[in-house]
Amino acid sequence: MHLIQPMKKIIILVFSLNTVFGLQAQLSNKLKLSSGPYTPAENLSTYLNRPIVDADEVVAGQYYRLIQFENIPNSEQITHLQEQGLTLLQYIPNKAYLVAMEESFEISSLRDFGVRHIKNI
Repeated sequence: MHLIQPMKKIIILVFSLNTVFGLQAQLSNKLKLSSGPYTPAENLSTYLNRPIVDADEVVAGQYYRLIQFENIPNSEQITHLQEQGLTLLQYIPNKAYLVAMEESFEISSLRDFGVRHIKNI
């Protein structure tokens, strides 16, 4: 009986630490790239002031960007993005995607989807 109380405390402590560290990973904006970690600055407003797409970036009517969201978009948001001309190509931990954008995509609509960072690639 005396061993059960300390074991309960240890189990609760381990569970609590696991939860805290798991939440920190979810809240982090650090991207896990093969070249190493990269923490993108929040830049959507700045980018929207000068959303330049060079002619040589456009391939078959699309151009490509790295986008990080505040939260991972749900299936409804993904469908809405696709309907507007943005396709999520590849997930990049944490909360980022390599995306293809049609030339006709209204870039200012990214505000509606909780985008925090966008980068030319």
